[in-house]
Amino acid sequence: METSGEIPAVPVAASAAIQPGTILPAVVAVFEQMQVTPFGNGLRRMVLEGVNRCGYEIEMHLTELQPGEEPHPPHRHWHEEIVMLQKGTVDVTIEGETSRLTPGSVVYVASNQLHGWRNVGHDPSQYFIIAFKREL
Repeated sequence: METSGEIPAVPVAASAAIQPGTILPAVVAVFEQMQVTPFGNGLRRMVLEGVNRCGYEIEMHLTELQPGEEPHPPHRHWHEEIVMLQKGTVDVTIEGETSRLTPGSVVYVASNQLHGWRNVGHDPSQYFIIAFKREL
């Protein structure tokens, strides 16, 4: 069996997988062990950051957003994002069209689309962001 170029099969803790610019190994991210930082009035938990074998920089984090808050004003960027809502109710607006998200909802934001979101519920929301960053 050919083994050259294979990714190590041993997963690493999420805290060891936050190394921008390095090839990502397999990652096991246990919620209680994620690196936590304040984010506005909420929290952000980094899950992983690095480069996959196709050359895309991937960043994944879990954000907790308080009721009535948005993480930042609507904005554009060249990288793509996937948003996965875990808890709460969030309105997402992409290019002027707003949709209400409930737990389990998923959004894909293409490159350079004006987008933003706001927690419109009465409880904190939690959502994962997966950003795919590669300049073409």
